[in-house]
Amino acid sequence: MHIRHLGRAALILLFLLLPSLASPWGSVAPGQTHQYIIGAAYERLKADPAFAPDLFPALSVIKAHEGAEWTAIFLVGIGPDAEGMSAYSDHYFNPVTGEGNGPNASAKYFTYLARQNVARTVTTDASGKAAAWSAHFLADMFVPYHVIGTTRAQAERIWAEQTVKHAGTINLGFSVIGSFKLSYATPVKGGSRNFHTELSRFITQTDPSVADWFDAWYYNGNTDTMMVKTSSHVAWEGAPHFSAYGLPTMVGEYHRRAGTGLPGYVPTWENAAPGFTSPWDGQAGRVRELAVRSATETRKQLESYFDDPTPALAEAVRTVYSMWRSSISGLRPAIDVQPDGPNRYKVNATIGNYASALVKSVQARLSAEGCTVSGEAVQAIEWSIPADGRVAARAWEVKTAGTPCRLTLEVIGSYPIPDLQYASVARTLAPLPAPPDKPVPDKPVPAKPVPAKPVADAPPGITTPVISPAPAPSGGVWVLEKSEFVVEKVDAAFMQKSHPTESGADGSGSAGSTFGDPPRSWRVKISWTPPPRVLVPGREVNFTVSVSDAGSSDPGAGGFGSVGANCPDLSAVWYGPAAGFDLKVGQRSKEASKAYTPPKARPGTVLLIIADYGVYSRRQQFVYTYKFTLDGANAPAPVTVSPAPPEAPLVEATVFDSMNIFGVANQPTAPSTFTIRRPQIITSIMTYHWNSGRGTRTGTIALRDASGRIHGPWPVTGAPGQGGVSNASWTCQPNVEVPAGTYTIVDSEPATWSQNSQSGGRGMAVVRGASKQ
Repeated sequence: MHIRHLGRAALILLFLLLPSLASPWGSVAPGQTHQYIIGAAYERLKADPAFAPDLFPALSVIKAHEGAEWTAIFLVGIGPDAEGMSAYSDHYFNPVTGEGNGPNASAKYFTYLARQNVARTVTTDASGKAAAWSAHFLADMFVPYHVIGTTRAQAERIWAEQTVKHAGTINLGFSVIGSFKLSYATPVKGGSRNFHTELSRFITQTDPSVADWFDAWYYNGNTDTMMVKTSSHVAWEGAPHFSAYGLPTMVGEYHRRAGTGLPGYVPTWENAAPGFTSPWDGQAGRVRELAVRSATETRKQLESYFDDPTPALAEAVRTVYSMWRSSISGLRPAIDVQPDGPNRYKVNATIGNYASALVKSVQARLSAEGCTVSGEAVQAIEWSIPADGRVAARAWEVKTAGTPCRLTLEVIGSYPIPDLQYASVARTLAPLPAPPDKPVPDKPVPAKPVPAKPVADAPPGITTPVISPAPAPSGGVWVLEKSEFVVEKVDAAFMQKSHPTESGADGSGSAGSTFGDPPRSWRVKISWTPPPRVLVPGREVNFTVSVSDAGSSDPGAGGFGSVGANCPDLSAVWYGPAAGFDLKVGQRSKEASKAYTPPKARPGTVLLIIADYGVYSRRQQFVYTYKFTLDGANAPAPVTVSPAPPEAPLVEATVFDSMNIFGVANQPTAPSTFTIRRPQIITSIMTYHWNSGRGTRTGTIALRDASGRIHGPWPVTGAPGQGGVSNASWTCQPNVEVPAGTYTIVDSEPATWSQNSQSGGRGMAVVRGASKQ
C-alpha cells in the first residue's frame, strides 16, 4: 500500500467508511495486513531449527519499522508507506514491461539484513528496518495493484504523444492498466476506457521528484481533491473487500484463511553458490529473482487475487519466511584452542549443522590478525553434515609474536533449502608465557658410546651408528597439581549485549546469556566426572559429561559441554565425551561418555584435562593440571586456584549527542567536542550525512584527544536515512578504551556532515561508551 497526502476531509470520510475494519493489504492503521505477514513469517522463522535470537532481529524491533498513522494532513510513521519514506516505484513491478523497482528494493534491504545478522548486530534499529522493509517490498509483489502501471517518464511520453493526436482522450493498454476489473468502488471511472482524467491528475498535480510511478487506479477518485483518497487502489486496500458474491468480507477472515502461510519453503528457491566473500550478494540476487517471479505469478492471477486475496496472502507469508531464512545460516562453527608451546597453539574447529537439511561441500577457513597460521588456510571437509550433525576440521598451527592474536573461523556449505550458507566465529588469544630457562650443569655430561653395525650393501669395514629411541620410564604416574576455573575474556560490547553469567567448580558449572528485545535467556548446567588425583598410564579412566537446560526462557536454548585431554609435549590431544544441544520445549538434557587411557611420558611432562562448556557465544573451562612423576606417593596435595573476583559490570551510556529533528545544512562550523571524566570503552560513534537528500559515500571516523593524538580512524557502516537517502548515517564500533579527557570527533567527509543552529554548528553525532560504575 502506498497512500500520499490524505487531507482532513478524507480522514473523516475514510473513518466513516471504516470505523473498525482492517484493509485487505494495507499497513496504515487500522489496516494491519503487512504486520500480519511479518508476524506470521516470524513465527515460522522462530520455529525453524536454524533460528537463534542473536542471529535475527526480534519481532518487536521489526514491527517498529512497519506501518503508518493518519494525521490531519498526511501519513506519518517509520514504515515505507509513510510520507517521504520511500519512492513510489519501490512498491511496484510490472512483469509485462519489466519496469518498477520492487525487486531491487527487496534485494537492497535483504543485503542490509544479512550483513547485520552476520555481524550479530540484530538489536539495532538498522537491523529491524532491513527486515521490515525487505518484507514489505516483497509482499507488495502479491498485490494486484502493484504489478501494473508504468514509470513517470513513460507516462509523460504517452501524455505528450496522445494529447497531440486526440485531445481529451488517453488510451492505455492492458500492459499498463492490467484489467478493468481493478476499477473497484469508483463511480467516476466505471468502465470508461478514457484515462485522460487520471493521467492529467498525475502529470499536473504530483511532484515529479516523489511520484515516479503512474498507476491509473490510484488517481481515479471522485474529484481532483479526492483523486487518491477515493481511488480504486485505495478503496480496495482501505475498505472491506467485496467477494465474488457481492458481499463484504472482513479482512480478518482473509488472515484466518491464510493462516501461517503455505507449508515449507518457496519451492522455486535456489541458493547462490556459497562463498567466503560478501555471501549476501549472491543471495540478494536470488531475492530479486524471487520478487520478479512473485510479481509475474500475481499478474497471471490478477483477477482471482482481486476477488479473493487468501492465496496471495498465504504465498506472501511463505515467501517472506523463505527470504528471511536465507539471511541466516544453519552452519555453526566453533573454535577450540590448545596451547602447544611458547606462543604456539593448536586450533581445532568443529562445524555443526543446525538446519533441517543436509549440507554439502563444506569448507572452513581460518584467518588471523597479529599471528600466523601454518598449513592450508582453507580446508575442504570430506563429509557432508546431516541435520543436527557435527564434523571436525584438521587442526591448524598458530604462532603468535607475544602479542594478542585474533582468530576468525569462517565456514561455507551448500544447502538445498534457503540458507545464507556462511557463518563465522572469532576468538582472541592472549600470549603464553615462555617456559623458565633450564639450569646449565657445571660440567658437561659425557656422551655414551653408540654401538656400530655394518651398513647393508656397503664395502667391508663401513659401519653406521645405531640410533635408538630414548627409553620410556619403566614406572611413573600422572599426579594432579592444581585445578583452575578459567573464563573466556570477551569485549565490552558483548558484555553489554549479552549479560553473560558463569560459575564453575570441581565436577559442575553453569553458563548463561541474555539476548534480544524482548530479552530471552539461555541458561545451562553442566556436570562431569572429575578425574582422579592419580592417573596410571595404560589404565582407562571413564568420563561422563551432561548438559541440561537450567531455565531458558525460549525454545532453541543451546549450550555445549565436553571433556578433553591435551599433552603438548607429546603432541597428544584426546577428544573426549561431548554433549552439545539445541533444546526444544520439553527436553531436559543430553549426556555422553568415553574412556581415556593416559600415556607414558618423561618426568616433568604436563598433561591438561579440560572440562569446556558454555552457551553459543560464551565459554569457560575447568582445567586440571597433571605432571608426570616417578614418585607419586610423595607428591604434594593439589592446589585449587580460585577465579579472580568478578569485575564490576560495564554500563553503556550516551557520552555525546548533538542530534535533533530540525532542518540541517552541511559543513560543521564548530568542532564536535566532548569530555569524559572516567575511562570509557567507546562502543559506537554515529555521524549524520543528510547532504540535502543526496546522501554520500562512506568513510571513516576517528577521535582526536587534547594532545592531538588520533584514536582510529575506524571504517564505518552506512545506513539509509529518511526516504532511502544513501549512507545518511555512518556508524563505527571501535570498542576501544580511551582515558578520561576531552575528545573531538574527526569525520573523513566534513563537506557532507550535517549541522544546524540547534547543534551549535557542531557536526551531528552520537557517541556511546561503556564504563565501570
